[in-house]
Amino acid sequence: MAWTIKEVSKQTGISPHTLRFWAKVGLFETFIDRDENGVKYFDKRGVELIAWIACLRDTGMSLKDTKKYMKLIAQGRKSANERKEMLLKQTAILKQQLTNIHQSIEKLEHKISIYDEMIATGKDLLHSKIH
Repeated sequence: MAWTIKEVSKQTGISPHTLRFWAKVGLFETFIDRDENGVKYFDKRGVELIAWIACLRDTGMSLKDTKKYMKLIAQGRKSANERKEMLLKQTAILKQQLTNIHQSIEKLEHKISIYDEMIATGKDLLHSKIH
């Protein structure tokens, strides 16, 4: 079975505009089919790869790296090490971002506790504890 961009959009929740943009920048070069009128069609594997592209993009992976990754998929097993390295790099980036987010949350929660104390006691703690 084959699906058009509009149908894939309904299946994946990814807008047709985004799918067309991804096609334009070459993310689908290795797994897209076109009919005689140039209409793009995706098979089941293509739809699965689109979901994977969305995941990679959600991690913050650049379009350039995502395109490289998709080309490596087309090379099969021989590119497994390079693909693994790309995913390890992206994982490390996400872990650092997560650490930064946790630190920011801790700072915010600390400030909130100062406001709670200020509200409960009626004392102006702004100059001593809040920046």
